[in-house]
Parts: sequence; structure tokens; C-alpha cells
Amino acid sequence: MRSNQDWNRRRFLGTALLTPAMTGSSFTTPTISKGPAGKPNLVIDNHGHIGALKPEDLVEGYNPQLDRTIFEVTNSKLGLSARELIEVMDAHGVDMAVLHTLRVWANKYQARVLREFPNRFISVCKLDEQKAYTTEQVDKLHRYVGDWGFRGLYYDPPPGSDGHDKLATSKYDPLWKAVDSLKITVSFVTYTGSPSIGYGSNFESLWPILLRLLDKFPDLPVVIVHGIPPKPCLQPDNSVKLPEKAIRLVKEHDVTLGILPGHMDYGPNDEVLKSFYDNFGPKRLAWGSEFVKIGLSSPSEYSRRFRYLQNRCPYMSQEDLSLILGGNVQRLYRLEPKAAGLRFPPRR
Repeated sequence: MRSNQDWNRRRFLGTALLTPAMTGSSFTTPTISKGPAGKPNLVIDNHGHIGALKPEDLVEGYNPQLDRTIFEVTNSKLGLSARELIEVMDAHGVDMAVLHTLRVWANKYQARVLREFPNRFISVCKLDEQKAYTTEQVDKLHRYVGDWGFRGLYYDPPPGSDGHDKLATSKYDPLWKAVDSLKITVSFVTYTGSPSIGYGSNFESLWPILLRLLDKFPDLPVVIVHGIPPKPCLQPDNSVKLPEKAIRLVKEHDVTLGILPGHMDYGPNDEVLKSFYDNFGPKRLAWGSEFVKIGLSSPSEYSRRFRYLQNRCPYMSQEDLSLILGGNVQRLYRLEPKAAGLRFPPRR
């Protein structure tokens, strides 16, 4: 007899195989533009989540009282297992996904996933930001990148802490020199207030801090994970006003905005999304699904988010979509183009 868990998984994954014709969608896969050496760009989800931790993934530093909620969400509510997410990705022609982590202790888990599913995931590691300038933390960064296979740093300290407010000061130079030498991408996160993790807003404060940082280290490639939060940008008349320093940051430096269409509200007619496109062009945008299993009975929601740009943004050309749906992330993480051949894990 099949367990309820097995039955739910089969039901959840079953609709991943629905074709556009079966769902009534007019979506067609975007024409894949050419990347380096004339080879096709990869299709990459820039904001993926998984969660199926095992006891061996828990390491020193995990506090069951402090991190209990994060662990429960990660392990049982928020994310799919890696294999479940791969099945959803395969059904939509998505080659890879970028995985984020909110806790240092989850580095070990994601390193295991990278070993088990080579060339399907890109993972960015987490440090203790309040001590990230120390030799100990810098050495860990080298190990995570050189030995564990991480391709970037997820830098997400709470606004108001030294790790946030002083990240562009000389105190943190050892960290950014290491990042620069490793040639990895840094992911920063913008907040307009996040009660679930106890963070306040850094919508106004982050942009000048990052400008100072990138003026000192101009070769750092940066991803703004949630992009410029749309809600403060949308005016009562549905016009859009982007922060001037955020505009300067993206235009003057190698900064890519993560966009989460179908998850974040960009206005009744996606006015903020159109403003991003008009101000920065397709080469500065990277699509992510922010796909989670909470409250979802099937991966049809992934389909909606994956098809959102083509269905609602007619001003985006097929070449634009190829960049936004993967080509830009491919460049940021120095990945080989699709024709180099991906190694897919065997199906069970």
C-alpha cells in the first residue's frame, strides 16, 4: 500500500507533465538565443528553493530554539526535495536553478545536493556576516567555493547591524578582496520590512552602501535577489518612481535585478516591471520563480510564473526572454552554454 506521503508526491508531480495544450495556455518555449561561441543559452531559475534535510546535514551552529521555524519551513513546508524540483524544471525545459540559504548551517545540505545533482543547481553560500571580515570566515569562503562547489555568496545581514551598515568600510575589505579574487557573484537582499525573519527595511539605506562598495570594488558582479521592491516604487496614479541611487547602481555597475513575476506584485499592469525594462534593459534582469510548495496542490503555479513574462510582456522579444530566463545568470556564474552538455541525474 502506498503511503500518503508517496501519494501526495505523485499527485504533486503528476501535473508537472501537463503540456500547454492540456492547460489551455498559448505559451510556446522562447526561441533560445546564442550565448558564448554561438551556443544556446541555458534556461535558469534564478530563485529556487528546496528542503529535504537529513540528520547528517545538521552541523555545529544549528540552534534548535533559534532556527526551529526556519528548519521546519525549509524541511517540510517551503521547498521541494531536489529531485522533485528537478522534475518540475524538466517539465518546463529549465536547465538549472540557483539555490539560496538563510542559515550558515544549511551550507552542508546544499553542498550535498550539489554533489548528488551535478550541473542542475547553482548554490550560493552563507557566512556569519557580523564576522565575515575575519580570517576564519574568509577561509571558510575559500573552502565553500574551492572544495564544496559554491559559485557565489548570499550576503544577507539584518539592516542596522554592522554586517549591513558597515559592509563598505575598510573593516570588511578582506571579505570583498577574497570575493574579488575568487571571481564569484554576490547576492544582496532588499527588504521593506520582513516580520517573519525579524528584519526591518533597508529600501533606502542599501543603495548608497552598495554604491560605496562597488566604487571600491568595481569588478564585483552583484545580484539584488528580490530586485528593487515594487511596492514603494508604484505611485497612487500607477506611475513608477525608482530610487535614484538604485538606478545609478544598476546602470554604472555589474548589477542584475532578480525579478519574481507572478510572485511579486508589480502593479495592475506590471508598471514597475516595465519600468525596470525601460530603465535597465533585458541584460540587467534575471527571472526567478520563488517557487514553494506551501498551499499548492500541483506545479501549475510554476508554469504560471515561468510563462508570465511571455504572456504579459509583449514588448520583450524572444532574444530578451532568452537573456532574462537564463542567459544573464549564465554569464554571472561563468557557466558553459547549453551545447557543452549537461549531465542529468538518472530518474528513479
